[in-house]
Amino acid sequence: MVKTILSGLDVSAGMREQRLTFIYVRDLVDAAFLALQSAVSGKAYFVSDGNVYTDKEYTALIRTILGKKFVLRLKMPLAVIRLVSVVAEEVSKITKKPSTLNRDKFKIMKQRNWICEVKPLQKELGFSAKYDLNRGLEESIQWYKDHQWI
Repeated sequence: MVKTILSGLDVSAGMREQRLTFIYVRDLVDAAFLALQSAVSGKAYFVSDGNVYTDKEYTALIRTILGKKFVLRLKMPLAVIRLVSVVAEEVSKITKKPSTLNRDKFKIMKQRNWICEVKPLQKELGFSAKYDLNRGLEESIQWYKDHQWI
């Protein structure tokens, strides 16, 4: 998504708003250590920063961090995304180069609500995220720049 926005495009999958939760890797590690140190066993938790973001808010944060004032926002119908995913996966098999868009990625992209309820983790293990999406994206994008990924 970062590279796409850098190119001047903001492409979203589907015509309806998508709602998402995120977790930054440092917070995920903290949650894992809390679980390891806890007496709780045999229980699974969702991990997120506790906020719900729309796909539009997510890409707006990326644009702001990158300093991209103008991008062309395209809403692609899911049927088009599915077709492109299938074609990209087949081309990937031929070229032996991985594709960021494939059938598995499409299954994820077509979901409208990726909301994780973090309250049990907060209540039972005392988890509190230190990174919201903006801070996590800032650090990630800086890392991408430092390692010349973008």
